Amino acid sequence: MLCRRTINRPNIRGFSLVESLAVLGMVSILAVVAAPSLRPIFDRQTLLRSTTLVRRALKEAQRQAMRDGSSCSVMFSATDIETRCPPTSPTATRIEQLPDEVSIPLNSTVTYTFRGTATGAGSIIQLDMDGLTSRCVEVVSIVGKLRTGVINSGNCVL
Repeated sequence: MLCRRTINRPNIRGFSLVESLAVLGMVSILAVVAAPSLRPIFDRQTLLRSTTLVRRALKEAQRQAMRDGSSCSVMFSATDIETRCPPTSPTATRIEQLPDEVSIPLNSTVTYTFRGTATGAGSIIQLDMDGLTSRCVEVVSIVGKLRTGVINSGNCVL
């Protein structure tokens, strides 16, 4: 008669504690070596997200001015973007914070009329981040067309 313990029992084994710790150690070493080279990638993405935030604020103010039939202003300071519709409103319609690493060196304002035209045509909103090429958003024409690029000799270049 056969004992129950030996019938159809596969030989199942897992990883030992030593093997698991060895793999964990190797992965940790790779992470420490790779982390410094990933930082510039994350910084570039933060700057691009901030540029998109500026573009979105300008486009939204233009849409809201046309929709409401009144003018809207977008004011840029070092750390935030403030939208006021109408511009004489005592409180901001919307305030958006820039990431801590990104700043706008010069305060500027772009105002859209009820027709959607920009009174700040030619305005360049510059976004700076340490160690990276400055990005910019330029209000190109009175129609409110926007162009995104990099700062080169004070100009916004594609």
